[in-house]
Amino acid sequence: MAFAKGGRDLRAIVGNGWPLVEQADYHGDMPTTVSIAAECPKCHAAQLACRYNYFDRGDLQIHAWEHKCPDCGWRETKAFRSDEPAPAAGVSAAQCPFCGRAGE
Repeated sequence: MAFAKGGRDLRAIVGNGWPLVEQADYHGDMPTTVSIAAECPKCHAAQLACRYNYFDRGDLQIHAWEHKCPDCGWRETKAFRSDEPAPAAGVSAAQCPFCGRAGE
């Protein structure tokens, strides 16, 4: 079944496209922060979430940003990886490219 993992139906732990409580163990070394950023550009809901993930494996660092609307599902993502060319001058990987908030 496409929605099953370990004999569980994952649809039971997901609401409006966002995990409610569970996160896989591999997220232990990839901290996540979420804050309400702005209004959704598609449906104009007031709860557009800005999610920041940071991963550091020593030889590889990833700063990943996502804006997502829990109402309509619209989303926009951007990731900065240390094994790719550096971002343009004046762009910080630790700052959201969409709303400007600093990663925590």
